[in-house]
Amino acid sequence: PNLAHLSIQKLNAQVEIMANLATCLPEFHNQTSMSLSEVNFDHVCPFLAGSFGPRLTKLNFSGKSAVLNIDHLARTCPNLESLSIAHAALTGDMTQARNRKLCKVKQLKLWDIHVTMGWWKRLLEKMENIKMFYLWNMIITDEDIDDILQNNDLKALEGILRGASDIGYVRRTDESVMKIVRRCHNSKSIGDMC
Repeated sequence: PNLAHLSIQKLNAQVEIMANLATCLPEFHNQTSMSLSEVNFDHVCPFLAGSFGPRLTKLNFSGKSAVLNIDHLARTCPNLESLSIAHAALTGDMTQARNRKLCKVKQLKLWDIHVTMGWWKRLLEKMENIKMFYLWNMIITDEDIDDILQNNDLKALEGILRGASDIGYVRRTDESVMKIVRRCHNSKSIGDMC
């Protein structure tokens, strides 16, 4: 019961595994951190919906075949402070209102995520108090910066760092940097690296 971090890899929805999780997870009263690798987030949502999800403050989610529904994440893990997503696909509920927030997230890392339909921007929109935003191998245009600042004023943002291999890298323009600096009064670092 003193477990603070749990890693789950390659979880499939077999009945026996799900029954074991349903029994074990509620017993980990001190758990505040979880890593999910190659796991469909909707398979663990039922376990996060009770008291377990709100206890989590840190989540690492990864996997080339993994899918993370950002609206389910906001509903089940409202107290996250740190979120890292790597090599996964983001999705959400098209009909769901955008009012569910992840207000406590201070740090967001997005590594090589599958960018479709602007779900990563909608995820950032839910994070009103984000301080640090890290990106790796994601193309961000001036229009993306405009969209982000239109839906989230990023008032607490202290830094945005972006890096990439040389594949598909687009540098931020001076105009985008100045928009961030003007809107994000707490910004201390804005960087691009290859």
